[in-house]
Amino acid sequence: MDPLNRHIRWKWRVKGNETLPFTGWFPATRMDIPDLFHDFGYKVGAEIGVQVGIYSKIILDKNPGIKLYCVDSWAPYSRTSQERQDARFRRAQRTLAGHDVVFVKKHSMDALADIPDGALDFVYIDAMHDFDNVMMDLIGWSRKVRSGGIVSGHDYTTLHNCGVIPAVNAYVAGHNITQWYATQEYLASFLWVKP
Repeated sequence: MDPLNRHIRWKWRVKGNETLPFTGWFPATRMDIPDLFHDFGYKVGAEIGVQVGIYSKIILDKNPGIKLYCVDSWAPYSRTSQERQDARFRRAQRTLAGHDVVFVKKHSMDALADIPDGALDFVYIDAMHDFDNVMMDLIGWSRKVRSGGIVSGHDYTTLHNCGVIPAVNAYVAGHNITQWYATQEYLASFLWVKP
């Protein structure tokens, strides 16, 4: 087993007989994921789906000095107006002021061209939650993460027929990822170390 997975298994108290995704006996939440980025000395990452920057700030505060690409179209969708999205973008700018942040104001698939393959230490995906969009984000953004980096994301849940669970399960099965993890909370997060 590689040292990164060994560390996660130790930190989250994963036992040898657990089934996937590993959750461990430590009640890990998504607030614990940025600690792993710190433990591994990561320097550059991306959050896909930022809204007002609350989780981006947590990542940055727990990892002083990192560079974070904040990718979000801040475009209207469903019943959310452009005016409201503009207000969210301004709030994200205020929330993340003073940090090394690059705002990428594009849809996630369009933003892929802005970041070279293997350039990121981690990605946290929290954009559209239907199966097709989650799968496209997993495929596209996983390529941006270097070997030994972390691919992670939010809303590993069945809430409102969310497509994250079936997309993540299909992706890890299709890519033969045999060690991956989920936090222990209602709106769980998932993660794995990229081989």
